Amino acid sequence: MSGSKSNKNAVASSNICQLRRRIPQNYLLLWADTSIDETNKDYKNTLKQIRNITGDVNAFTERDACIDFLTNAEEDIQSFLVVKDTMFQQIMPLINDIPQLYCIYILNDIETPHEEWPKKWQKVKGVHTNIDNICQALQMGIKQFNQDSIAMSFITETEMASTENLNQLEPTFMYTQILKEILLDMKHDEKAIKQFTAYCRHRDCGSAKNIDYFEKKYQSQSPVWCTEQDMALGFAYSASENVDMVGILFIMSIDPCTESAPFASIKEESYFKHEEEILFPMHTVFRVCAIKQIENNKHLYQVELQLTSDDDQQLRVLTDRIREAGGGTGWQRFGNLLLKNGQFNKAKEFYNVLLEQTSNESEKAIYYSQLGCVKGDQGNYEKGIWYYEQGLKNFQKRLPSNDPYLATSDNNIGMIYSDMSEYVKALLFYGKTLEIRQKTLHSGHPKFAQLYNNIGGVYGNMGEHLKALSSHKKVLEIRGESVPSNHHLLATSYNNIGAVYDKMGEYSKALSFYNKARKIYQKTLPPNHLAVAQSYNNIGGVYYNMKDYSKSLSYCECALAIWQRALSTTHPHIKTVKQSIEFVKKKL
Repeated sequence: MSGSKSNKNAVASSNICQLRRRIPQNYLLLWADTSIDETNKDYKNTLKQIRNITGDVNAFTERDACIDFLTNAEEDIQSFLVVKDTMFQQIMPLINDIPQLYCIYILNDIETPHEEWPKKWQKVKGVHTNIDNICQALQMGIKQFNQDSIAMSFITETEMASTENLNQLEPTFMYTQILKEILLDMKHDEKAIKQFTAYCRHRDCGSAKNIDYFEKKYQSQSPVWCTEQDMALGFAYSASENVDMVGILFIMSIDPCTESAPFASIKEESYFKHEEEILFPMHTVFRVCAIKQIENNKHLYQVELQLTSDDDQQLRVLTDRIREAGGGTGWQRFGNLLLKNGQFNKAKEFYNVLLEQTSNESEKAIYYSQLGCVKGDQGNYEKGIWYYEQGLKNFQKRLPSNDPYLATSDNNIGMIYSDMSEYVKALLFYGKTLEIRQKTLHSGHPKFAQLYNNIGGVYGNMGEHLKALSSHKKVLEIRGESVPSNHHLLATSYNNIGAVYDKMGEYSKALSFYNKARKIYQKTLPPNHLAVAQSYNNIGGVYYNMKDYSKSLSYCECALAIWQRALSTTHPHIKTVKQSIEFVKKKL
């Protein structure tokens, strides 16, 4: 056995499997030991102890298999490694610089402390002689990792001095606000509680007594389980012991007259009535008033916060518009949000789960279509068409010939054919879409903007630039009347008009429209969104044509950095931009 994924049972119930796939983790646990024996009773007991902390354990008996697993892991997934001392010395020099490796715990059978290892290798968090100590360290390390993963956004004084940035919030606020609403909208009935407790029993998550108590007594109206200052300070002290980290204790001051965010005392509702807790909603904004060292410890700080009324009216309007466009059930809206944020692998996993669970044929058609969208965005065009066609066949069996779902399906298939450079087929499906929409919608409907946008793209790729420009100007006219001035769809229109001017050799006009698009994308989309990358790439191309090679290189490298985080290494975008970078470097 070179590498295996250890599970308690070979077969689990369908409910447990479905629930497990719905619980994504941003970390993995690896165990490297040349003496692993899956038939050994001690090994099984050790595995059970570790699984109480985290779900699956990836076990390795060979050094190279472990290294390959680490280097091939997704960039946004961090790994905790438990390694036997006999393998540690041969593997450590080869894995220390792998960014996906978060930390290492060494299991040493001998009492010799090996104090030099944590000093030499910063990712080594401890050397332990028994599995109980490692489990305790892992539990604290994972809890600390999850706390550190909570996002916070800061606006500097320099940014606050700019009238353009004043009172504007990070666009991620918008998407997490929508996410919160989606989560609250999801229906969790008694069946959901039973699925959750079945998962806990399957994974030995806590005592059977506590799981039984939760199943019988849980009430969704009072799931408030907070921590007090001593607990928070405990986490801060723990972080201060790590040379790579700084522990922070936040102290919040609240003015009851500030109306920007609601807050409430939950003393009477909380399970811990003596703690006098205050509950804040997500997206509460604080101003940093002071930062002080605690006990002269350079790794431990106290940050004093003041509740503010900072707001961003434009972002609120945009949030409302995107919220309105969501549609569907809570689960469907969650999948749509994953797609909007470019989380294609998570969206694929999520829609596959929904597809397995539903017996409703109309819902299946929707999920097939969404999987088609995922595959298309990932560059797997043939698989994308297959999913879209499955959805279309399903819709055609149940819907009238002029139903909007049929128009959307035809449009989506046309988009993939366009990406495949099969422009005649793309125009054929766009024509079917136009025919249905002209029968059912008024001429200024936003759906026409989407369609004219796609048709304009095809004409542009076919070299018919005047037809392309005409189509994109129709799009801009419709969207100018129907969406806010900072909506990403307006940015798409600016981007496409810029692309036409770019192909016509009118580079100054192209650069002007590309920059209009970039500014909107940067204000309204997450920083690693694919549209932001495409915007950088387009601007880099224009600067290349204008012979400004240093600016061209800078923008192309920004595009590559985002695409490498979001797409597979074989995606056409990555290959193309790498070629562009090589061309630019030869010119410098």
